[in-house]
Amino acid sequence: MAASAAAMSGLLLLPFLLLAAASGAAYDAASTPPISRKSFPDGFVFGTASSAYQEDVRLMKDMGMDAYRFSISWSRILPNGSLSGGINREGVNYYNNLINELLSKGVRNGVPIGPQGGSSWLYIYPQGFRDLLLYIKEYYGNPTIYITENGVDEANNKSLTLKEALKDDTRIYYYRAHLLAMLSAIREGANVKGYFAWSLLDNFE
Repeated sequence: MAASAAAMSGLLLLPFLLLAAASGAAYDAASTPPISRKSFPDGFVFGTASSAYQEDVRLMKDMGMDAYRFSISWSRILPNGSLSGGINREGVNYYNNLINELLSKGVRNGVPIGPQGGSSWLYIYPQGFRDLLLYIKEYYGNPTIYITENGVDEANNKSLTLKEALKDDTRIYYYRAHLLAMLSAIREGANVKGYFAWSLLDNFE
């Protein structure tokens, strides 16, 4: 009930946009092919993710989500905020370099190659999403993959009316483009079994 009220007061429910995009609601129907749940393999899981304090499971069920990717607050696991034991820094650096190279945060050689998200450093680059999935297929034995968090942030513009805020073309474009990029990778053999939109509600940060 509280989450529903929050949504009505302007906190955008991203999964609604995901479902709108997946059912063929057009951001730019002339330049993108139609897409629906039937476009994906049988058993493909659609869900949403949330932060540790957003746990309205009933709302997700009512929305028709297949699954829920929940978070656990690190402060509950590590109250002092520190990690014990060794960390393989070489592996961490390799992973970071790989992700940055493939996704490039929408930037190549300092030049943006996609629309900017809400953060100054983040650009929308669906091609990088597809490239990463195919890279994993090619070089890591094509493991089963679940996309556990995918979404875009936005600037907090308090001057918008509710009607203006709900006209969320950028996010609709984002989800359509990334779903199509993922579907393209799947059709090329990437073993992707599920997709979780980030997030159920706005982050409230």
